[in-house]
This record gives sequence, C-alpha cells and structure tokens, in this order.
Amino acid sequence: MKEDTPKGFATNQNRGFKMTFDNGVTASVQWGPGNYCEARNYSYASYDAPMKAPSQCWESANAEVAAWDKNGKWITKKLFPGLKADDVVGYLTPDKVLAFLNKCAKFKEKKRVLRKTKPKNVGLKRKKNL
Repeated sequence: MKEDTPKGFATNQNRGFKMTFDNGVTASVQWGPGNYCEARNYSYASYDAPMKAPSQCWESANAEVAAWDKNGKWITKKLFPGLKADDVVGYLTPDKVLAFLNKCAKFKEKKRVLRKTKPKNVGLKRKKNL
C-alpha cells in the first residue's frame, strides 16, 4: 500500500483515519460498513453511508487496524506475532487499538544478517609429503 503520505494524520471517507509515524510506519484504524468491526454488517447502512452523512458521527465499539512500512510493505502480521491474520486485524477494542498504535510508533525492521559460511576444507590439516 505505497502512498506518498506525509507524517501526520489523514481521514478516510468518514470511517476512520491513518497516521504516519517518524519511523515511516503508517497505521490505519477503520470502522464502518465493510470494515472488520461492529458496524461491518449494519443492515441499514451501505458501504458509502459514512460519506453520505458527513456531519454525523459514525460509531462502533471496535475497529479494524492495518499497518505498512515506508516502502508500502504490509507489516500488520509482524505486529501480531502468532496470530493467523490477514493484512488487517479486526474487532479491536479502543485499548487494543492504542496498543497497536504504540507498536507501530516503536516498530523497527529487523535487518537480516547474512552469515558467512566456512569453506568445507577449513580446519583440515594438510599432510606433509615424506
């Protein structure tokens, strides 16, 4: 999800927000029809209902979250180790959303260290010619 999002905040169709931290991680918090939240299947609301009523406050008891790095690579799964998740995680309470945002702000990509392998003949002594 590569975007030219400056650090800071942005809204998303009156159904949530995203924010980009100094480390380049963008966190998305969404609640509304179609999102993995209480409001997902409201029978009276179409997907674009929040945009049709911009002056109203759209509410949900929980929300879905997702995160990506400065290169647009999804990192949501890295923030929820052991969880068999998609690129989004849903039905999080406000306290869990706050914990997610803190993880995003502190996230540092682990650099892969390539280990050098020893050649197979290292450590073998040569026999002296007699």
